[in-house]
Amino acid sequence: NIMMWSLLPEPVLISILSYFQYHEVITIGYTCKRWNIMSKDNLLWKTFLCRDFKISMKTKIHPSGSFWLEEYRRLIDDTPNVMSEEVPHDDEVWYVSFSNSGKFFVTCCKDANIRVFNMNNDGTTSLRYREDMRKYGWQGTYSSQFNSNDSFLLVAGYKNIVIFKCTDIGDYEMLCKIKNGKKCIMCG
Repeated sequence: NIMMWSLLPEPVLISILSYFQYHEVITIGYTCKRWNIMSKDNLLWKTFLCRDFKISMKTKIHPSGSFWLEEYRRLIDDTPNVMSEEVPHDDEVWYVSFSNSGKFFVTCCKDANIRVFNMNNDGTTSLRYREDMRKYGWQGTYSSQFNSNDSFLLVAGYKNIVIFKCTDIGDYEMLCKIKNGKKCIMCG
């Protein structure tokens, strides 16, 4: 016997859908008209909201909402998330600059290291590139800035400036080092 999905009663189908993750149910809703209707069931979305946000099923809907799907979207899309992780440095981080694309950021530090980190889609970071400027006699890295398309990175130290080019493989190549007299031009 072949089971006919179209013969399943709505409560059974909704019960089955409740075992999926919310994003999977959205995708399942594109399958056919009936599943689209089931994927928007108000009680199903209350179940997701209570399960995913670990709140009681006795919870009432927000006064501005009329459907649990809307409330779920409001909490996912409009509620800010605070994520943090320790950025590995041997000493104080003095400066952080973000790329124009928002895909990575650079830290400048008292330990004279620069580190470029990827901003991953899940909000975590991963080390993309590291350069210890002490091998060039630097006492610290004070500031950094990307050009408009993030293909170049300028880093300033107390009496030095260096320009890096981002290579095709995501590494950074030092193009030039410039002595800058008595103090960092980006530090004032």
